[in-house]
Amino acid sequence: GCTRFFLSTPFALLVIRVYPLNLQGSLKNKEYPPEAGLYIANFQFDSAEYCYKTVVEADTTHFDHRFSYAHFLQTRNRFIETTIAYEQLLHLPLDSSEKAQTLNNLGEVHRSQNNFKEA
Repeated sequence: GCTRFFLSTPFALLVIRVYPLNLQGSLKNKEYPPEAGLYIANFQFDSAEYCYKTVVEADTTHFDHRFSYAHFLQTRNRFIETTIAYEQLLHLPLDSSEKAQTLNNLGEVHRSQNNFKEA
């Protein structure tokens, strides 16, 4: 798993206190790996990406982890990778809400690149 995380900041302690870890080490009812959130809060985006990749590779069918990773890429303006990530999500068995979220975000990626036909 993603073991390169730290608990040296007050924010990290707050996250652990507010969102207790389950036995698998991920946040209960949250869609992102907790370590990634800690790295993002400390502007360590390469380490956050490592965490996202680790959880996505561990379970390639987990919608929440894959969606969170795609959204992370989107916030970093990495549009080609983001587009690929969202399009790969559409090949998973999704419920209507998950499909709507994915298509909405994919449309936003196309819109932000002025690709209105695809949006």
